Amino acid sequence: MFTLSHLTHAQENNRLGTLPDEFLTLTNLQVLKLNKNNFKQLPKYIGKLVSLVHLDLANNVLDILPPTLPSLRKLEYLDVTSNGLAHLGIQPIMQEYEDRMRAMKNKALLKLKSETGVWDTVVDPKTGHTCYYNRLTETASNTKPIEASIEDEDGDPDKLPARLDRFINQKDEPNEYIERKKLLAQKGVPEWDLSMDVSSGQIYYTNAVSNGILWTLPEPLDSLGGCVSMKHFKANQVSRVGAGVERYTWDDARGACQACHAHALQC
Repeated sequence: MFTLSHLTHAQENNRLGTLPDEFLTLTNLQVLKLNKNNFKQLPKYIGKLVSLVHLDLANNVLDILPPTLPSLRKLEYLDVTSNGLAHLGIQPIMQEYEDRMRAMKNKALLKLKSETGVWDTVVDPKTGHTCYYNRLTETASNTKPIEASIEDEDGDPDKLPARLDRFINQKDEPNEYIERKKLLAQKGVPEWDLSMDVSSGQIYYTNAVSNGILWTLPEPLDSLGGCVSMKHFKANQVSRVGAGVERYTWDDARGACQACHAHALQC
């Protein structure tokens, strides 16, 4: 009997814009052709498709590459032509933000499933005394609590931790930089963001932690080389000379990187 878990090929031109979470369980998938669709972004954990050898993303509306793309160690062919990619930098996953969102979701589900809210009434069989245990905060109280909401117990989810104020304007010593980076990550703010100089059309990168600027691809975003098996890579960029599009094709990953830098197409 054939099941999706044994699928090895997926074809193009299906007018898709998203993929279901179950798609990432196709660990036997070797060829994935998503060209001629409507993808603006791919699933961030596409790196779970560990057997993928051929990935065609041409003719979509992608504006960023997924953070786990470098985890595709068997990937030999990648085509990202005719998309909206201004550069080939890859934003890493902000694990602090992922953990925070997961914890908030788990707490919300726990409260939703509970008929009595977040508090359990516990009676000591020896003394007969009653106490109250909070399953979210894992604390106990001898007095009957007033039921609190998730927002009350977690704080405002849209508010940065107060201790961030102590760091944000200080000098960029290594330990302080790391602390601010983690705090911003909890909010979902990446270390580096992309901007474009209006007068020249040149891409530059702003550091949210230090407010610094780089005109070359920052090292944390330069991870496409993690696709160690890549032999064929295709990308394109808008020509600065005319209104046309210059297309570059390389036959091996090393040549691709050299050509990218030569033509200001970062990778």
